[in-house]
This record gives sequence, structure tokens and C-alpha cells, in this order.
Amino acid sequence: MTKMVKDIRKIAYERYVSKHFTSFHNLDMIRIEYEKTYLWVKEHLLRFINHLKKHSKILDIGCGLGHHIYAFKKLGFSNVLGVDISPECVEFCKQQGFNVVQADIFDFLSDCEEKFDLIIAFDFIEHLTVEEGYLLAKLILRCLNPTGLFIMNVPNANNILKLRERYMDITHKTIYTPESIKELLLLAGFKRVIVIGVKPFSTMDTNIYRKLFKKMIALPIYRISLLILKLLYHSTGMFDVTILDPKMLVVGEK
Repeated sequence: MTKMVKDIRKIAYERYVSKHFTSFHNLDMIRIEYEKTYLWVKEHLLRFINHLKKHSKILDIGCGLGHHIYAFKKLGFSNVLGVDISPECVEFCKQQGFNVVQADIFDFLSDCEEKFDLIIAFDFIEHLTVEEGYLLAKLILRCLNPTGLFIMNVPNANNILKLRERYMDITHKTIYTPESIKELLLLAGFKRVIVIGVKPFSTMDTNIYRKLFKKMIALPIYRISLLILKLLYHSTGMFDVTILDPKMLVVGEK
């Protein structure tokens, strides 16, 4: 029986929307989630991508329900392609009008003759083993234009709350610290890697009351939680742990 189930991920991805995403997302309210993602991307990513042309080629690896395709399209980028291995995710994205293809990303990148200006992979690399992550990074590097960027959003193992994220999805395989994710991309051939901590929410909002709540209440509480975590590390002599945000934004330059 164990030989028949070589990789549970393949089984899970067949029904990833119906058996996984429905536990964490209200699909009937997906546009509200899309707007939140757009605000998050606008707040955290613009300084890295504001040099891109609106017709730049962008590839979204593991596009899932299409949150980041929506965000980049709303930012004005017209040439965004999503790739996902899950047939349910691809069908859902197509229903939203997004340009997506179903494929194993390793096969897609290996066969791809196109060069992209930006490749993104949000909440994706944790689904891979370290060896698979290394291979993915090398394939991404091959598919980038000479001045292209690779940007990903990664759970931060320095934050103890991310232990839940490591095990909340049976397809998750790995979790990284800032040092280990940087090492992975450098070993794969990226010339420069930037790793910064990012908060999981945006302080931007179209609703003035929600915006005030985020800035006056949510943000101070968030900062206090990071300070407490920092003090815990310091109490054990680990003064070199600096990035404690639950998520890391990782930017690789070719």
C-alpha cells in the first residue's frame, strides 16, 4: 500500500479547492479577499516592481485561487500568466477570467522557451522539499530575463506561530529561516538575495474606519508581539535573530 501512495501531494492537489481551500476561504466572498491581497501587494511590493513596464511578462507559480493575478492586473499589468498543478484551482481561476494553465511547474519551466521579467511564487515553496526548492530556483533563474526578478512570500520559521502553518496543510514539506532561504537561492545561482520581514496585513484600506483600526490598534499589537518574541530569543542568548515577522518577502536578482 505504501508504494501506491508515493506522494500525498498529488492526491491532495486533485481536490485542493474542495478539500482544502474551502476550510480557509469563503469562495462566495473571494472578491473581498482579492481586494485585501491587492492592498497588501501595493503596500509591500511596489518598491521592488515599480520599474516594470505594464506589458512586462509576469509568471505566477502556484497561483491557487488567483489572488495575486488579480492584484497585479489591478495594478495595471496586462501580461500575467498563472500556473497551478491543481485542476480545481485552474478551473476556479478561469471562472474569474484569469489566464492560467494547468501544469506541474517543473515540467512547465523545463519546457518553457519564454523569458519572464518577473516570476512570483507566493505561499508556494513550503510545499516542496529542500531539494525540490533548489531545483525550482535553478529553473526559475533559467526562465528570467537578464534583469528579471524572482519574488516569493515565505513562512518565517523564526516566528513560533508559523509552526501551525507548517502543519496546517498536508502538502507542506519545509519551512525556512531568513538565512536558509537566502542560502538556497544563492546556491541556485542568484547573484543577490534580499530578505525582509513583512506583516500579514496591509494598513491600507478604502474604508476609513478599518484603516484607522489597522493603524491605531492592529499595528501596535503586531509590533508588541514581535517585541515579546525578540525578548524571548534574547533571553536564550540568541541575539542574531532579527527578522521575526510571520512572513518573509524574498527577492532574488538574476
